[in-house]
Amino acid sequence: MRTPFEILSVPENATDDEIKKSYRKLAMQWHPDRNPDNLVESEKNFKEVKEAFEQIETEQKRSQWHMDQNYKNRSKHKTTRNSYSDSQAFDDVFADLFKDVYGRTSKNDQFHDFADAKRKMAEEELNRRRQSLKNADAHIEIAITLEEAFHGKEVAVTYKTPDGETRQVLLDIPAGIIDGKVVRCKTAGSRKNTDTPSGDLLATIKIKPHKLFIRESQNIVMHVDVPALDMLAGGSARITTIEGTEFDINIRSCTQPGTRIRIPEHGMRVMGSRLRGDMFIELNVVWPASMPEDVLNHLKAARDLTLPKTV
Repeated sequence: MRTPFEILSVPENATDDEIKKSYRKLAMQWHPDRNPDNLVESEKNFKEVKEAFEQIETEQKRSQWHMDQNYKNRSKHKTTRNSYSDSQAFDDVFADLFKDVYGRTSKNDQFHDFADAKRKMAEEELNRRRQSLKNADAHIEIAITLEEAFHGKEVAVTYKTPDGETRQVLLDIPAGIIDGKVVRCKTAGSRKNTDTPSGDLLATIKIKPHKLFIRESQNIVMHVDVPALDMLAGGSARITTIEGTEFDINIRSCTQPGTRIRIPEHGMRVMGSRLRGDMFIELNVVWPASMPEDVLNHLKAARDLTLPKTV
């Protein structure tokens, strides 16, 4: 069996400060909060380091420990801790430990919050253990249209859980959902282990490309082809919104290709609210393949009027 000095990796003539420093280092190394993936070994080692420190933390205890080794009939005797000074030394080490973990700077605050810090660590540990005992989640991918993303949708999905069970649930896809968003359906995952909580269903939403609309965050962009003469002289164009409503927009004369016309609050819904984005109509010029002679003559006359006169 290793001695307390061997457990703490210090010589038998080590000072209080050397023992305390080594203990602090090993306590940090083996603390269960820092080893969530190896709780059994970390708890065992942390307890061993703590007990070793309690045996030799003071000169008085080290002397007692050496005396116990000299007398076999007292080899298992445990030293009696001083009710105040030894406890104070032990709390002092843990105050330094919690300072490192939680970033505390005031020693008085460390002792004042000592119980709260221990409780917090215990709660975090309990939550981690509960999470690790939870059944596995199921993962699926669902493709929807842009209109379905706009309105929201309830969809019945059939899938297999990680343990091979075929299940069906009604999944609620909220209005305004974005591409790649994960919708969670609680307790719809694996339930193989009946002693622990069921897993969840995680559905990743994929939005199909649209033939008319391009989504830019919560805005919608629609490209509209406009004849060149309408871009020059002014005109109108009929557009359709994401909701299927049709109406005409006015095009001013001498409009440049690529101009965007904003239609407020006709874009996508904002998930979880009543807000909406905007719709932008981007105008593309369409040049004619041919033109009637009389129209062409009028264009030439207009061109000649705008050309600078030569002397």
